[in-house]
Amino acid sequence: MLGHHYESRYRFYAMGPDRFQLRSINSSSFPNNPTHPHLVERAQRAGEQRPPLLPDGTYGDRDWLFNTINYQRNRVWLHYIPTQPMWGEGFRGWKPPPIYWKPAQFGDGLWLQTGPTGRFGAKVLTDLRRFHDIGVRHALELRQTAVHYTRMPLYGDRLKWDSIQGEGTYPQMLVNLVDLQRAIAELFGWIFLQEKMQPTVSSMVPRPTAAPIDPMAPVPRLDHFTGVIVEWAGRTGDFERMAMSHGVAVWHVDYISDPQSEIAPWKGLAQGETIINTHRRAGYTLARKTDIVQMHSARVDEPGTAKTLLDAVLLAETARPPRVPPPRQFSGAAPAGSGGGQSSVATHFAFEQTQDPG
Repeated sequence: MLGHHYESRYRFYAMGPDRFQLRSINSSSFPNNPTHPHLVERAQRAGEQRPPLLPDGTYGDRDWLFNTINYQRNRVWLHYIPTQPMWGEGFRGWKPPPIYWKPAQFGDGLWLQTGPTGRFGAKVLTDLRRFHDIGVRHALELRQTAVHYTRMPLYGDRLKWDSIQGEGTYPQMLVNLVDLQRAIAELFGWIFLQEKMQPTVSSMVPRPTAAPIDPMAPVPRLDHFTGVIVEWAGRTGDFERMAMSHGVAVWHVDYISDPQSEIAPWKGLAQGETIINTHRRAGYTLARKTDIVQMHSARVDEPGTAKTLLDAVLLAETARPPRVPPPRQFSGAAPAGSGGGQSSVATHFAFEQTQDPG
């Protein structure tokens, strides 16, 4: 049986009261300011239902329209929300599509200021609705043959279209617009999840499949999704296998409780990475010299359990005896402060219901 090699990559973080490592086998980049589970849990205990809004109407590094968030067990399609590179050189004449538009208060014609108030230009209203309608038509086709995650997010008249019509102050109308963009992005996350689960259905954005860059590489290459952060102690093999097979970036997080340690325990450890990242924006950084990198090997067992390269990797991970990465010195141990984000904003992603009840 031929052995196939793959890597695991670790990065150390210190964010407020939390010290932890992130680990990935399918992304060589890491979020600068990760939305990790302990951050979310503290916000939940404090009764915070939403992150603080920024002047651009977004939640900054905590905004799931643009960034990786912690694992959402009941709405996994949030981790399949497309990033801007998904659309290549453009989509139906949009570059980028309207879910990413951020109208300026002056100068771009998307917002029309009239005294203390104003309104969105007709292009914002018509293009956002047309983009939504294109998605809905494709989503309804996918729903006919969907087997898993069959309930769609809200769409159509259940969305708050009235909130971006008429006049209002620029800050409030921008908040309303981003709320609507976020809801439409969730619909597209569901679409891309279903496209991955129904590979015989033509994609609305034709592109290479999430196959390995090298046919001998055991981990599929990344597609253009926001990705997911999963706590190591609460990992679920089925979800991670599905996500990695679909090209979704997966980072595991393990917390460091020993004040003298810079190494997380990683009980029952294993997992690595092999792929050059293909989809990161300003909130992410590529490989660093301070990252810990380990090489692993996995073997395909044709008659047995590991019939694919990815199966072999995940089987090797669960069979590997408990161990930790070798100690090393870190410099710059607080990457969360880079990238212009909110370095220690606590948020609770207890999303309001946005699924179609049918």
